[in-house]
Amino acid sequence: MKKFLWILLAISTFVASETFTHFYNRTDDLSLRYNLWKVGLYPYPTDHIAHALISDRKRNDFIKGKTKEEIKKIFPNAREEFLTDGQKHYFNRHLS
Repeated sequence: MKKFLWILLAISTFVASETFTHFYNRTDDLSLRYNLWKVGLYPYPTDHIAHALISDRKRNDFIKGKTKEEIKKIFPNAREEFLTDGQKHYFNRHLS
C-alpha cells in the first residue's frame, strides 16, 4: 500500500509540475504570468505582453474606463507619441 501511495504521489507531482510549466511558459492570454499581472500579482512581463494582449479577447475590458494615468501605471513602457492617429482616435473615443 505504501508503494502505491508513493507512486501516486510521484505521478501527481509530475503532472502538477508539467501543468504549471506549460501554463507558465505560454505567451498568450492563458499564461500564468499574464493572468497574475492582470490582477497585480506579477511584475510587468515585457517579454511577452504583446502576444498575450493580442490573444486576450477581453483586453478592451481591462483598460476600459481607466484614466491615462492609470493606463500608464499598467503599461509603464507605453508612450503616447508612438500611437497612430487612428489609435489615438480609438483611445479617445473608447476610454474617455
